[in-house]
Amino acid sequence: MDFLDKHYLTLGFVISLSASLFSMVYSEIVGFLPCYLCWYQRIFMFSLPFIFGAAIWHKDRKIVKYTLPLIAVGFIVSIYQNFFYYFGEGSALPCDASGVSCYQQLVSEFGGYISIPMLSLTSFLALAAVVLAAHFYKKED
Repeated sequence: MDFLDKHYLTLGFVISLSASLFSMVYSEIVGFLPCYLCWYQRIFMFSLPFIFGAAIWHKDRKIVKYTLPLIAVGFIVSIYQNFFYYFGEGSALPCDASGVSCYQQLVSEFGGYISIPMLSLTSFLALAAVVLAAHFYKKED
């Protein structure tokens, strides 16, 4: 836990920046337009590298109250999208005609685990784990 205590801001920055860059590469370079739900997840993910970066710059280690709400809402939207992606009908998703359907499998690796919605869910889950573990670890001292 000492590693996490010392480097959780850097881990949060790397995870959120990687997720944001991954999303941008898939939309701008590969050409997969984001669906309706992906836009909401992007709103919450794209601001996190700036918050973590500013916290690293100013050595502000108390950013849980700023990052956790963004992570939580993005995580909830991601759970909603993943539920319909893996278990629901494609017609039930609130996707508009201008973007890619949330139900369309654009990326599917490792037996279907690696998909764009699952990558988003994994990123938000990893960020939540890092931020919460660092927060509660500090409370025990």
